[in-house]
Amino acid sequence: MRGSIDRLPDGGLRVRVHAGYAVVTGKRHRLVEIIPAGPDARARAEAARTRIVNEVDERRNPRTSATVNQLLDRYLEMIDVSASMHLMYTR
Repeated sequence: MRGSIDRLPDGGLRVRVHAGYAVVTGKRHRLVEIIPAGPDARARAEAARTRIVNEVDERRNPRTSATVNQLLDRYLEMIDVSASMHLMYTR
């Protein structure tokens, strides 16, 4: 079974599914969803786990948890523009 379901101190459930490694940061990327406590919480958590696993399998999940700043820094390192244009981009 892929993914895990953990009980939280307040009675809710945390669903976690490993989705690979973030391209920019190289860190492990997990998708997490919190299910509030309730009589049908376990069934909702199982449904969420199945849905998230399907998203990962179909590559419909975000592939990184990098921030916009991290992505822009990486972009500015890679672009091939003149020094004056690069300076204009970084202001």
